[in-house]
Amino acid sequence: SGSPFSRARLTPDPKTSGHTAASLSDALEAGSPTIVVRAHHAEEGYINIDAVEMTDNEIEYVCSEVKRIMTAGT
Repeated sequence: SGSPFSRARLTPDPKTSGHTAASLSDALEAGSPTIVVRAHHAEEGYINIDAVEMTDNEIEYVCSEVKRIMTAGT
């Protein structure tokens, strides 16, 4: 894998993004294609995205979807 990182932790600030870790996870999983995250720490305020098996294009797609979701309400 050419990924420069193996895992990204996302800790959204609900006050600025309108999203909690749980709602961001739900929005990513509801998209097409589905983006599955590790959300077992969502109640603690963060989710993880594993990039080890992802291609560069998949990483770019995930990043663009996170940005789109996080800025949709601004």
